[in-house]
Amino acid sequence: MVKAYFLIGFGFLFALFGYLSLDILVAQYLGNHPAMITDATAFILLPVTIAVEYAAYFLLSHYFLGMIKPLCFKKESIFQVVLLILNALFLYLFVTMETHRFQNSVSSDVAISVNDFPSSKIYFTSMAISLVLVLAVRKFWRKKA
Repeated sequence: MVKAYFLIGFGFLFALFGYLSLDILVAQYLGNHPAMITDATAFILLPVTIAVEYAAYFLLSHYFLGMIKPLCFKKESIFQVVLLILNALFLYLFVTMETHRFQNSVSSDVAISVNDFPSSKIYFTSMAISLVLVLAVRKFWRKKA
């Protein structure tokens, strides 16, 4: 029963993070530029899609981390929180890099289309790198213990 609560709780936490992070990252991406949305349907569905992707990401990470070394729920919770924090740091880093790439070439009075935000590239890259790093730490930690 505790495992079910663990999975539901962290699944919800990851989905909530995915849903709420998009607004923050798009605001960082736009900076001081005015924005325009050309396809509102895609922009409404994108946070829900990212939330579902993060819930699946949590299940995948839980499965892979469990394959390396099963832990008690307290230590597993610590690994999942570290994974989420590491993912947030990589999201911030990649959006900052993407922002600097295009904002220098666009004048400040030009409206930027929000639909051009490369969300899939940024989110999937961040997910992959943070999962690989946490898996490497867990594998290294397993050998030490």
